[in-house]
Amino acid sequence: MCRFLPQLRFVSSIAVFALVWASAHPSWAEDYTRATLKVGLEQDSNARRTVGGEGKQDQLLRAFVKASMQRGLGVLGVVQMKLLLGAKSHQSVSDEDALVTSAGLAWSAGLWRFLEVGQLGLYARGEFGDRSERASLRDYMRGGATAGVRLSYGPVSLSGGGGWRAFVYKPDFSSNNRGPALESSLAVALGAGFSAQLSSLHMFRSFDADRFVEANRLIAEDVGVSREDALHSVQLGGRYDGEFLIDLSYSLQLNQSNSVGPGLVRHVVSASWAQPLPMDFIASISGRIQHTYYDDPVRVDETLQIDDEDKNQLVAGVVLPFMGGFGVELRYSLYTEALSDQSDFVRHLIYMGCVVDVDGLDWEGAE
Repeated sequence: MCRFLPQLRFVSSIAVFALVWASAHPSWAEDYTRATLKVGLEQDSNARRTVGGEGKQDQLLRAFVKASMQRGLGVLGVVQMKLLLGAKSHQSVSDEDALVTSAGLAWSAGLWRFLEVGQLGLYARGEFGDRSERASLRDYMRGGATAGVRLSYGPVSLSGGGGWRAFVYKPDFSSNNRGPALESSLAVALGAGFSAQLSSLHMFRSFDADRFVEANRLIAEDVGVSREDALHSVQLGGRYDGEFLIDLSYSLQLNQSNSVGPGLVRHVVSASWAQPLPMDFIASISGRIQHTYYDDPVRVDETLQIDDEDKNQLVAGVVLPFMGGFGVELRYSLYTEALSDQSDFVRHLIYMGCVVDVDGLDWEGAE
């Protein structure tokens, strides 16, 4: 279950060391410390995520804390740390109560400047995520570490790296997996607030379970032969950051496996928009539509995407900031089954709560 805990402990130790070092050395980068607190009430039309039929409605309390910090290390570069804690407590469907934890540490440094506008640098990051709920039906842990090289010249930035990722699916340890990952990215600042990015991710996963094979029209376990998957993802995106903020992206995901069932091809289109309105309101809307082609109509892999990640999604919200970084947030969320799925799934969420930001509300207040 926890084969990667030594690596996570190592990353945590590096994080503590980096933060202590950052506080004791002069900063050449812009240092900051930010924190956001959100607390509110939500109405959930399908608290148990029932597929088909009428779902169980319930009210719940949501709490969310996000903190981030950056410290310059002089010639040693810049270190960043992020921490997120989220919790929800239901009024009647208590088995859906959950706690989410996410932490990340990133470091970057420039090694060499050339031709006045060019720079070669290094980057590294570690990340960890955990979801725990009372019923433990969708509990998981994720962790990983990545290092790479970044090259920039004027408005163009190119990066590439690799590392190791691991996943623990608490309800079914046979779905645990781990393996190397490779990543690359090309970003171009087009001017006037426009930018574009092309990125790729390749994950090679070894599972704590034997693969399944088809023989004589029957599916059987191939004892002694582990399941091996290769997940390839390519994403093309564009962004405008000016009088308003808009993001558009298309992602192609391909999962190949030596086992019967997990293979798939997924197309995902995402968009988000945010804009200040009169009276200091901040409005935002985001959506995601996806279509998946499965090698086998029966889903046997519940760990490729977790929770609501495999659903179509629409989220619209508005934030009214007040003095001192305090604000009120209203949000509506809709989840439906992906275009390729025949099952009947609908979930409506209506949220109202307060936001407290130590730096004052900005675009992130409308998340």
